[in-house]
Order: sequence, then C-alpha cells, then structure tokens
Amino acid sequence: MKRSKLVASVAFLGSSSALGITPVWAQDALDDESAERRSTVGTSDIVVTARRGNETLLKVPVQVSVVSGTQLAKARADDLAKIAETIPFVSIVRLTSGNGGGMTVRGIGNFGVDVGTGQAVALNLDNIFVGRPRIVTQSMFDIRQVEVLKGPQALYFGKNSPAGVISIKTADPGSQLEFAGRAGYEFGADQHYIEAGLSAPLTNTFAIRIAGRYDKMQGYMRNNAQPLLSPPSLPTAGEISPGASSKRTPRDRNWGTRFTALWKPTDDFTARFKYTHSNYISNGQNNAYEAYCRGSSDSRPHTSGLIDPYADCNADRVTALADPIPALTYGMRNPRDSRSFIETTSDLGVLELSYDFGAVLLTSVTGYYALKYEGLGNLVNTSYGVNATYQYEKSSGFSQEFRLQSQLEGPFNFSIGTFYSKEKQFNESDSAQTALRPDPRPGVVNGRRFTYIRIFDYDTDTYSAFAQGTLSLLDNVELSGGARYTRTKKAGEDGNVYVNPAAAAGFRPEGDLFIRSQSENNISPEATLTWHPNEDQNIYLTYKTGYRSGGFSAPAVLRPINTDANTRFKPEKNEGFEIGYKARLLDGRATLQATAYRYTYTNQQVTTFIASELSFLTNNAGKSLVQGIELEGTYRPSRNLSFNSSVGYNDTHFKEFVGAACFAAQTVAEGCVGGVQDLSGRTAPRAPHWAATLGTVYTVSVSNGLNLTLNADATYTSKQNPNDALAPASMETGFVRINTGVSVEDERERWRISLLVRNLTNQYKALFTQDKPAAGTGIRNEFSGIFTRPREVALEVGWKF
Repeated sequence: MKRSKLVASVAFLGSSSALGITPVWAQDALDDESAERRSTVGTSDIVVTARRGNETLLKVPVQVSVVSGTQLAKARADDLAKIAETIPFVSIVRLTSGNGGGMTVRGIGNFGVDVGTGQAVALNLDNIFVGRPRIVTQSMFDIRQVEVLKGPQALYFGKNSPAGVISIKTADPGSQLEFAGRAGYEFGADQHYIEAGLSAPLTNTFAIRIAGRYDKMQGYMRNNAQPLLSPPSLPTAGEISPGASSKRTPRDRNWGTRFTALWKPTDDFTARFKYTHSNYISNGQNNAYEAYCRGSSDSRPHTSGLIDPYADCNADRVTALADPIPALTYGMRNPRDSRSFIETTSDLGVLELSYDFGAVLLTSVTGYYALKYEGLGNLVNTSYGVNATYQYEKSSGFSQEFRLQSQLEGPFNFSIGTFYSKEKQFNESDSAQTALRPDPRPGVVNGRRFTYIRIFDYDTDTYSAFAQGTLSLLDNVELSGGARYTRTKKAGEDGNVYVNPAAAAGFRPEGDLFIRSQSENNISPEATLTWHPNEDQNIYLTYKTGYRSGGFSAPAVLRPINTDANTRFKPEKNEGFEIGYKARLLDGRATLQATAYRYTYTNQQVTTFIASELSFLTNNAGKSLVQGIELEGTYRPSRNLSFNSSVGYNDTHFKEFVGAACFAAQTVAEGCVGGVQDLSGRTAPRAPHWAATLGTVYTVSVSNGLNLTLNADATYTSKQNPNDALAPASMETGFVRINTGVSVEDERERWRISLLVRNLTNQYKALFTQDKPAAGTGIRNEFSGIFTRPREVALEVGWKF
C-alpha cells in the first residue's frame, strides 16, 4: 500500500514550475509570503483571469501557467526573460537593437529585429495591451502574479494573439500600512539592486501604493576590443578604431517607479489607477551579442574577409565589439559622444473602473503607453569600428475597452465587449554600413560619411468587438462559444530620406518613399465544452482560432530590388483544438493539469536576417503545424515540503515554406536557389521537442523564531536551432539548468537573508543567433548570438514592516 501511494504521488508531481521554488497557491504581492503559507494546497486556490474574470485555475477550461509574486522575488526573476526561462516552450530574449525583444510560445513568434512586425505573443500589463516588444528591456518589479496562456486567445484580451498571452498583474495597495522590500548583490556580474513597496490606506475606502526598483550591473561578459588601425582593404583604411569603451558588458542601469491608487467607495464600485515610469540605459547596441564559429577553419571570426585579431571562435563569454569610429557618426540625429549606448524610457498608465449592477458587471479599461528609444553601436560585432548605426524609436498607444459580464442564476450567462486602440510608431535608422567620402552637397548633409537615413512612420487603428455565451446543459456540463470581430487599419510611409551620393547606386533613391495603407477584417470564433465529473475534476474540449494582422516589413537596408509588393506580409491565421484535464488528487495534496493540442497556422509571419545586407526581412510561411501534449502539477506531502514538476512534448514545423532566406554561403546543393530555400517539413527555430521541470522546497524550524528554507529546481530543454534560417551549424544541444537557494528568516517574516544561485552548472547556450554580419563573401558557420546568462550567485536581504 505504501509503495502504491508513493508511485501515485510521484506520478502526480507537476506544475508550471514557473520558477521551481514553491507551488503557486499564493495570490498576494511579493511581500505577502505569509498568505502563501496559510493557503491550502491545490489548483482550486489559484485565482486566474484567463477569461478576464476571477476564476479558480481548477475550474477555468484553459491551460494556464501561473507564477506568484512571492516566487518571482525568491528566484530573482526580475525581468520577462528570467520568468520565461523555466516555463516550458516559452522563450523571451532582450534584443538590444531593432524591436528590442523577442517572444515565442511553442515556437511561434518573431525574434528578428524587423520594426515593422507585430507580436504573435500578446503582452498584457495590468489589463492593457503593450504593442512594442521593447518593453522586454524594462525591469519587472512589485509583481503580484504572472499568467502564461499558450495557444491562440481570440476572445478576451482585446487584440488577438495567435501564439499566446503573457498577462502580468502588479501589486495593489493592502488594507494596512506596510513597507516591504529586498536588496541584494550578485557577484559574477557585479550587480546590485534594491526594490521596495509602500502601501498606505488613507481612508476606509481609498488606498495608495508606491513601489520602485533600482538595478545596476557591470556585466558578465568581457569585451577584448582594443584600438586598431584599419588595414588598406577596409573603407576606413588608415583610421583608428577606438576599441571598447567598456571592458565589461552588458553594462546596464535599470530603474522604475509605480504609483497605484485604489478607491472602493461602495461594495459595487471599484476604481484602480496605475502609472509606471521606467528607464533603461546600457553600453550599446549588440552589447550582449557574442561572435562565435562552429566548423570554421580559422580560430577567429572575420570582418569583410579579415580575421578579427581580438576575437575568438569560442562561445566563452568573451566578445570583441569596438565603438564606431567617431567620424562616421557626424551628422546623425543624436550620436552623443560617439560611444556606443542605448537608452529606453517608457511610461504606462491604466485606469480600470468596474460597477457591479447585480445581474451584470460593467468594466472599463483605459490604457496609454509611450516609449522612446535611442541607441548607437557597431552592429557588425567586430574590433573594427567600421559600422556605426544610430537607431531611434518613438511610439505610443491608446486603448479603450468595455466589457459587460452577466451574473445570472439561470443556465445561461454571457459576456460582451468592445475594444479600440490607436498606436503610433516612428523609427529612424542612421547607418554607416561602409565608410564613404564626405557628402559634398551644401547644407546639413555636407560632410556626412554615413550611408543612409531610413524612416518607418505608421499609425495603426484597431476596432474590435466580441460576444460569448455559456449554457449549462446539465449541472456539471456547460457549453460556451463566441467570436471576436477585428478591423485593423494601417497607414503611413517609409523609405530612405537620405542616401550618400557615393552609395546611391546600391539603395532605393533618396526621398522615394513608400506611402501606403491597408485595411483588414477578421472574425475569430471559439467554442468550449466542459464537463466536471465531480468538484475535483475538470475535462474540456476547445476549438480555437487566432489572427495577427498583416503589414509592412521594415528591412534596415532598402535596396533597388525592394518594392512595395515584396515588403508586405499577409495576415497570419490559425485554428485547432485542445483537450484538457485538471484534477485535485490525493485528498487535496496533489494537483494535475494535462493538455493535448493541435493547431494549423496559415501564412505564419517569419523574420529572417540576411547577413550580407545587415538587414532583416519578414515574409510568410505557407502553413505551419503546432501539436503536442503538456502535463504539470504539484504535490505537497506536508506543510514543510512540496514538489513540483512538468513535462511536455511539442512539435512545431513548417508544412509549407518555400521562400525562406538562405543562411550565409549556403550552396545550391544545400538547397539555396536564387537566395531562398525551402524549409517545408523542417522544425521551426526555437521550438524544442521536449521540456521538463522538477523542483522542491523544504522549510524547517532551526531555533526559536527562525526558519530555514532550502529550494532547488531543474529545467530541461531538448535540442533546438535558434537561427531563423536554420543553419545546421547553429544547432544547440539539449541542456539542464539548475537553480537553488537557501534562506534564513524570522518566523514572523519581518526579515530574511538568502543565498540564491541561478544556473548552478554554468550552462551557456545560444537563445538567438544570426549569421555574423559582414563576415565576408563565402564565409560560413560564423554567428552572432545572445546566450543564457552564466552562473549567478547573489546574497539578498528582505524585510517587511
């Protein structure tokens, strides 16, 4: 009997293991750990908003991976990339140029830096859609809960999201005066940080919360670039590259503040306002990239056919990235002191009003975000400062959503809503792709040596409405269905507003802009049949569809061959089924989620880097298939000990993709004909077949008033190719990442001291790679990539008063 119980217990171990620290039954902010300890075990205790209302995870017919604020704080998961590291089949990476971020779920999403593309993974922050992925560079602080919904989410999140939704809820004010926070130091990157939140109830009905975070890091990579005289074969012959202004990289400073006001004058009415300001500064575009080789005959990477004397071919946390030659930046918009830099500033505000009429609940969500980005860098990843690229972005978005949800006692309930958003986006790229003689023309252009100025200036209006109804067929069986209608309008212009006369033959003419617009309509239906065999089980079958609007690709380099037609991409659509099972088992000590899914994508939007052009281009894969199965759950044999784990198999591949860009120096024998290859039947980039997690946490009283907590978790990711062109040499082998920690804390939770280790075994794997820019004609198997951060060892203190 004991043996069978043990087998059953192990069988039901599982969870989103989102951070592998502890099961996710807590619902409070990062400072409210006591609530987590008071909670009972089971998915029924987790309240989620997967259908934009408060429902328990056990009851909602959607697969949701949930991470509480307490878990995020204990695991030092202070940005989206770290959160995604341990959620199976989710990948988020900071990109220091272009779009600023890449997000995929189950291998679907954009990782290139084409600023003209939208997101396949919707980022929803405090109930508003954030349209620009550059928000990935900002710190995530004072988080109450993160929910990850995989697969298309057509109905409930305002704008369609064919790959999934990442929904982030920040902490609200509490009912008592409270000041809590944490501060720490990470030794490997010389990183120090402090985060704190103050909640203050000003009256019985009105409370505020002020929170903030400051984070500064010297860097976990070494930059070996030294001053270097350009040889005669380079356009900068005789000029000196300045080398690296920072010997450690990425050298970041990140800070943010948030103000929250909560007003509840009656039991029926609630008003919530949040405003967040963030600022991120770092030491240059491409500062987190490392050039490396696989299968190359040389021991060092190349630039324009020349061996880089300060770089090496190993993936070893050593890079050689020079600042641009200062003369190349003359006449750019704002090159500052010509040293590499990036700075991103964002503001986000949301006002949520809800009134409970009894029979119906009316909710209004008004949102606004504004983002400004500037950056200068050498995008060739070399000790030669032959490239200088300045990028500028100014974007904003306003949204208004109304939802009406019925709360009827009969067998039928409904939810209807409308959504409107207006997004503005302006991008400018000033680039010295090669050093040229000074522009001889009079006026502001006189003396410029850089190649071109390229702009992208578009507005997007989205009008949307949805309706959904739920009918109880029996006491334990319900059928729900609905659809979202979306109309999208895009209009604007893009092109080269300046071209140096010495390079005119190789670029679209100066001032010859694409002036264009487009309008699309889409209806995305959804239906779910749910059966509750008893109060501890939920079985559901769902049909879902998804949609992402088409648009205009914004390749950094516009050549004469680029036309209006070949820089457009079609809307992306998908449809398919999920079947799921949720249960609370072993007298509430174990929980289980199991999901099987199959979706077909039509015209999947895919972005590929073309190294010889130093540019990206987005086009459509004809058809893609996403299918798999995931299991996750928790087991808690006692209040002091808990386990969590998950396992999943996912198959994402192109069924039809005949116009994919080739990788560098790909031959006809390898399938490259006319600059394109056929990827039909190939596994998509960043789409591992297997992922698994296993974690445990154990707390024990060591003396009067003191508790000791030990935690560990491991995540496994099978082999994957992080290169969009699927260059064979860029394939990454599978690996296991281990995080662990030990904490001593006051049993009343007034203070805590922790030693936290991430990536214990120091795994260093590429998350995103591209062919190394400007390596030279015929050179292959050289890449530029962003890797997992190496081992982190941090000492942290926490407090709560």
